[in-house]
Amino acid sequence: MMIGDFILAGMGIPLPFDTELTEVATEPYKRQIQLLCFAGAALLVSALLIKVAWNALVKDSTKFPQLGYLKSLGIAFLWGLAMFLILMMIHGSRHVLTPNAWVRDGWTYRLNDEATQQLKSYRDERRKYLESVGGRLLEYVREHDGMWPETLDELEGESITIPGAGGLGYVYSPEQNLETILIEPEIDSVRFALTRDGKVLVQ
Repeated sequence: MMIGDFILAGMGIPLPFDTELTEVATEPYKRQIQLLCFAGAALLVSALLIKVAWNALVKDSTKFPQLGYLKSLGIAFLWGLAMFLILMMIHGSRHVLTPNAWVRDGWTYRLNDEATQQLKSYRDERRKYLESVGGRLLEYVREHDGMWPETLDELEGESITIPGAGGLGYVYSPEQNLETILIEPEIDSVRFALTRDGKVLVQ
């Protein structure tokens, strides 16, 4: 796997990808050369900033020594390796959990059309299921003189779990002073909630 794939783990980097470096290099190698040049320049500048900041902090101290450029360069290099490891884990986790879900779009990455449609369909499925749960809750309230069930297990029929979430359940709050009675945990950036009158809201 190329270094550029690790660095471009779904995040935008303002690099001139369209600049032609050589006439013989293929696009993947051009991108790698650009990223290596950018990383080298960032390393040198970071080392200088570390040196200046450290020496400014300890200039009046006799306990801590002044920092030379070579030592600050070593610190910046080790810190860069740590960040590189984190980016590798992000990149690997993304491809394991959502293979081929992200496609390159200029300087950034976006969800491909198929993944976007799948996510939309999954959210529609969750919304419709929550609406059906709201109908079951309102039916229970009508049959029990306006009283809400203590737990969702009191409802007749199948147990209530979020579709496609591995048996994960909703947060149920039957207290009278709350507008919503059911809400999803943080499955993705969109969370659906159910109001007392059976409407589904996006939190």
